[in-house]
Amino acid sequence: MRDFRVHNSGTILTAEEHQEWLLLTGLTVSQWADENRVLDARSSAEPGPWRTSRTPYLRGIMDAFSDPEVEEETIQKPAQSGGTEAIHNMIGYCISCDPGPALLVMPREDDCDYTAENRLKPMMQNSRDLAAHITGRLWDLS
Repeated sequence: MRDFRVHNSGTILTAEEHQEWLLLTGLTVSQWADENRVLDARSSAEPGPWRTSRTPYLRGIMDAFSDPEVEEETIQKPAQSGGTEAIHNMIGYCISCDPGPALLVMPREDDCDYTAENRLKPMMQNSRDLAAHITGRLWDLS
């Protein structure tokens, strides 16, 4: 049985074509974040462009996410170490480089609402690359 992927454009790709398409972006998550991510003053003590050099220990975590050989990733981290922002970078990378439906699961509905409104929405609005993907539809950030 062949593995197929369907993209937003309606294009159906084989698993091999999907991997080739991903490689066309030529970016890892950390490279994408360094080029596109802008931290908001409401969610960061250091607003402005994301710099992986400030948190070099997150580079491997982020880049494993964009490695086509990695199928599953588990992150164990201390509080306030940048892990959540690394996950937000992974989400931004997916929106930019491999758009399609995504699901972020959190313990409580209030956590989801807070994260969507106060973390993900500003992330998308502050990045020209991500802002181009906002359609105005309800499910963009719901």
